[in-house]
Amino acid sequence: MRREHQLSMGLMSGSSGDPRALGWLADTTARAGCLGLWSPEREEGGERQHLLTLAGAYTWDGRPLELPPRVRVEDFPPREVLESVEWESGDIGVLLPVKTRGMDLGLMAMVAPVEITHVTGRDLHFENNALVSVAVEREVMTEWLRSQTEDLARAYKRERDLVEEIRGSEERYALAAQAANDGLWDWELGTSSVFFSERWKQMIGHQDQEIGTDPDEWFRRVHRGDLARLRQAISECVEGRRPILECEHRLRAADGTYHWMRCRALAVRAAAGGSATRLVGSLTDVTAQRELEEKLRYSAHHDALTGLPNRTLFLDRLTQALARTRRNPHARIALLFLDLDGFKQVNDRLGHLAGDELLVHVAERIGQRLRQSDTAARLGGDEFAVLLEDVHAPEAVEAVADDISRRLSAPYDIEGEAVVISAAVGTAVSVTGQERPDDILRSADSAMYLAKLRERRPIDAGPEPDTGESEATTLRS
Repeated sequence: MRREHQLSMGLMSGSSGDPRALGWLADTTARAGCLGLWSPEREEGGERQHLLTLAGAYTWDGRPLELPPRVRVEDFPPREVLESVEWESGDIGVLLPVKTRGMDLGLMAMVAPVEITHVTGRDLHFENNALVSVAVEREVMTEWLRSQTEDLARAYKRERDLVEEIRGSEERYALAAQAANDGLWDWELGTSSVFFSERWKQMIGHQDQEIGTDPDEWFRRVHRGDLARLRQAISECVEGRRPILECEHRLRAADGTYHWMRCRALAVRAAAGGSATRLVGSLTDVTAQRELEEKLRYSAHHDALTGLPNRTLFLDRLTQALARTRRNPHARIALLFLDLDGFKQVNDRLGHLAGDELLVHVAERIGQRLRQSDTAARLGGDEFAVLLEDVHAPEAVEAVADDISRRLSAPYDIEGEAVVISAAVGTAVSVTGQERPDDILRSADSAMYLAKLRERRPIDAGPEPDTGESEATTLRS
């Protein structure tokens, strides 16, 4: 589990390098692998070809493979990858889509032994594929954002050079203001009059004549949470404490919605080191970029299917909860580890879509029992975990575990069919907060598996010998 956790952290943080190169497969049981990303379709011989660009290949001995740059989807994975290893008894070929909720990126193929430590021989491959899908999406989006940032930087340089060039020509300045895609503004500090370009006004849904030249036309539309910061940045630029003004803030549009704007400007001075006479700058609408960044942050810390926190976010919250327990001797936390019994049969009988629907319902039922301070997470496959904070008595933990078990055992309506499953639950309670997150998670995990091995009878087990800090661990299924 630690190795899987380290692999997950490496893929999510980017410390394992570019996930498309497949170097991270060295930390798995895979013996060979290949990643293909979708290329634009093209016509060939009167037929539309679906092509994959080979983004990375892996062999267990590090031997480079001579592969074509692109292959047709029906030729993926290339024969060279499959023949790069001598297949052994128990090896399987795995072909999985590389996709997230928002993007279909391509396909990944692996040659690997059947995993015997998971519910099915493919669960670990599915988990790793889900992680690499998010990681590859992050790399693709990061490259896109980097390209956008470079474009914005070039646009800003062009605008700055343009402002210097047209300083003495109002006619040229007016023409440039009309042609620019971003909103331009020119603030005459002596008269406190601001020229807002037509594009500046159009960006927030106003006609040219609807906005005058008073600076308050701008400031009264700035979100109250951003106004003080914007005014401070402007003052520092005018006073020479910052050479270039750059500040992102929310600006209210005519329809009442707020747009994120990136404000860039420079102060024009009559002489070097003299007082500023003008501020000349631009506004760029970065709302879409902000939303994309937020989506990337959310995807990196949440399960794409259920919307619950993933293992990375759960361990972070567990770490914070343990730290609070160390500071408060009266505080306790508890951890519940849940594994679904019967999920594999539903998946095999009704299909993966039905299995996904069942997992969504399970997540909803777990969440119905929790307080706002508690955290439920999907760790992968059919495994879930619950963090209970401010636990006052072991009986409270028992009550929550029993209630969740009862809720999960109630029938589910899956594609018009009544489906019944159950859950094995292991719990661990931290008294001092001295445990490491992995230790207390492992304690609850072990409790859950012991409950399964002991014919689903309630069992009490003492704390693990290497910590000595947890109360009795409760096992049930």
